[in-house]
Amino acid sequence: MYMRAIIFDMDGTLLDSEGYWTRAPLVLLERKGIHVDPNNMPWMAESFRKTLKNYFESPDCQLDMTMDECVAWCKNYMYTEIYPKGVPQLKPGALDTLEAARQLNVPMCLLSATAEPSLTTSVNLTGIVRYFQFYQTTCDVRPNKNDVELFENAAHKLGFETKDCLVIEDALYAMTTARAAGCNVWAIEDVKHEKDLPLILQTASRYFHNHQELSQAIREEFSK
Repeated sequence: MYMRAIIFDMDGTLLDSEGYWTRAPLVLLERKGIHVDPNNMPWMAESFRKTLKNYFESPDCQLDMTMDECVAWCKNYMYTEIYPKGVPQLKPGALDTLEAARQLNVPMCLLSATAEPSLTTSVNLTGIVRYFQFYQTTCDVRPNKNDVELFENAAHKLGFETKDCLVIEDALYAMTTARAAGCNVWAIEDVKHEKDLPLILQTASRYFHNHQELSQAIREEFSK
């Protein structure tokens, strides 16, 4: 299928941010004066929400906050203390992927679940803003990555139909929505989503372990 434009995700796809999100609950516990044994954290999970849920259900729980309050704290920590510092950084080879597409004059946009103003800070500090015709947050707004309308609108804003667009993602739920919208879908590996790998392989037409593989595939596909 001939593809003419690319819709990128940011966190986990271009930005190596997932580890910071995963560790956010540990920062919360530390700041609440709650000591944890780094060698004995059976409640740790691949996402900060799952970690919090597991912790609340464990006998180790000492927090005097609700789950919603903890989620809000972690988000605030990330958006006010981590992203503004220019951390996290791009994944290895991510610039090569973007440059490969730019050299072939492929129109690109970015749809990110990172909230503003952290999104704008990230795209500017990393320098990736120059590659996109536009970027937008899907955090706390509709349509988001559960809505096919998001991808339909993005495709039309790029000047194409969804069938002409390639979506590059790491998260299964977003891949599923993009495919339902009629987009082509490629997946890139991120350890956070390892448990979803069987379904990711069913949903995406191609799967890449790193940006070296992805940039080469973009050169081959878009130079046809």
